[in-house]
Amino acid sequence: TFPSRPTDTLFMADDDASAGAEGGAPPPPPQPAIEFTTLDDMVAASKEQLGGLFIKPKLSSKLLKRPPFSYLRAITAAAIETTGVATTLFSAEELGIGEASAGPDAPPPDKAAKIRFLVKLISWLRFASGERLDVFVSPAKVVSGQESEGTNLLLQYLGWVMKYAERATVDKAVEQTLAVAPEALYQQAIQIRSTIAKMQATYRGKLARRKAEAEARAREPERAAAAAAA
Repeated sequence: TFPSRPTDTLFMADDDASAGAEGGAPPPPPQPAIEFTTLDDMVAASKEQLGGLFIKPKLSSKLLKRPPFSYLRAITAAAIETTGVATTLFSAEELGIGEASAGPDAPPPDKAAKIRFLVKLISWLRFASGERLDVFVSPAKVVSGQESEGTNLLLQYLGWVMKYAERATVDKAVEQTLAVAPEALYQQAIQIRSTIAKMQATYRGKLARRKAEAEARAREPERAAAAAAA
């Protein structure tokens, strides 16, 4: 069993905690910004959001710059264990609990299992935060190590939700995630990303046509002058 969630004062500075006791708890900090800055900045933000949640695994800049699946899973398992949040979201097998005792012969999760894990994590954070993280973060790219910035955005939201989201919202988000099969959640996200990509392509095409038309109009006086001179 997991321990109960720590009180919010664990995540406050001493001055903030005393202020909360006197005049009510201060409001939580805003959610992480949906923006992709430099990778170094993304890693620093991940460390800030996850800091204080657990002791192990260590928040390594090297690993955070290209997080392997085992590291992401270990961070998720540690955050769940120390906070007592979302304890029913994953099974012990999904979190890799007991793999160490099984020895080196224990088979690692295959790609499909890794994607299902990430789909559940992304969907839960989406419901808990209200941000469409499934649009910005692709589980398949995270597994293949192609989306370091998106992976760090995911970790930032994991830290924020664990520390500051309302427990009722978090618990409801678990129910919403488990109510739909991971495969269906995955296909929904793919469809949304595909629709957005098509809309962006259409918009870029319109911009290109407008630019070409404007350039053509700008050249009309020059063509007219050339025709008159001829």
